[in-house]
Amino acid sequence: MHVGPRAGEVFKGIMSGILDQVLHLDVAVFQFLYSFPHWLFLNWVMSFFSALGSAGLVWVLISAIAVWPKKDFRLFLRLMAVLGIVFFSVLVLKQAFHRPRPFNGGFSFPSGHAAGSFAMSAVLSSIKKKWRRSLLILAVIVSYSRVYLGRHYPLDVIAGSLMGIGLGLAFSRILVQNKENWLPD
Repeated sequence: MHVGPRAGEVFKGIMSGILDQVLHLDVAVFQFLYSFPHWLFLNWVMSFFSALGSAGLVWVLISAIAVWPKKDFRLFLRLMAVLGIVFFSVLVLKQAFHRPRPFNGGFSFPSGHAAGSFAMSAVLSSIKKKWRRSLLILAVIVSYSRVYLGRHYPLDVIAGSLMGIGLGLAFSRILVQNKENWLPD
């Protein structure tokens, strides 16, 4: 069966229309969420959690605490490599998609805070199983703070979260199954 060049144009047009509708819905959801009152205390709390997620600061600290009892510097380096790979991947995708932020300059898709938070939450949960719930709650708060503060649209955070979960689970398997081979001496 031969499909002519016109079929490709039709498909491209349909996909473009769907994407436009999804982005329109994303903006509408953002406007709805952002329209809720922004109380001074909640502004401070969300700014605090957003700052913790900046450059993965909170995840560096939690990783250090997680490896401290065994003084496992190699594991700490592995965790920092995961964080670095996630943030590099986010930068590449932001340059590819060029989606502007709701209010601030720069690009917003996907959210680096969400990707880093969910990736590190997944990886650290494989090492410290008792911390799983707390790590997940922290990842959710850091991620939501980005929408609350007007730095990201919901779809940016959802995409970053899914990306982080996927990378985090993949690296968890690598870290757990290949402890000796993951980082050479």
